[in-house]
Amino acid sequence: MSDINVGKIIQQKRKALGITQEKLAELSNLSVNYISKMERLDDQNISLKSLAAIAKALDATIPELLIKTPFEVNQSDSANLETRLLAKKLQLLPPSTRIKLIRSFEKIVDTFVEA
Repeated sequence: MSDINVGKIIQQKRKALGITQEKLAELSNLSVNYISKMERLDDQNISLKSLAAIAKALDATIPELLIKTPFEVNQSDSANLETRLLAKKLQLLPPSTRIKLIRSFEKIVDTFVEA
């Protein structure tokens, strides 16, 4: 039995980024149940495909998720995850709705850029 608990390392990274299991599941295209079980159990066998999806969702590398080290997270890491999550949600909308939202968002951003 290895002393590396990948689920706990992933949980640590997820919490450092301030995201929920639900957001991680959505970003990685895995179920919330899978994420929860993986974080809870010591002897979880995680496929390389799932590990790669989680690493991508957390803006991490696979080796980073296999090494027990403290994670340093800055605001831009969290903002990048939120941006990717928003983009993913936008893709699920009908094109006409998506265009309307994007145009509205552009106007909002412009007011901040001009300020």
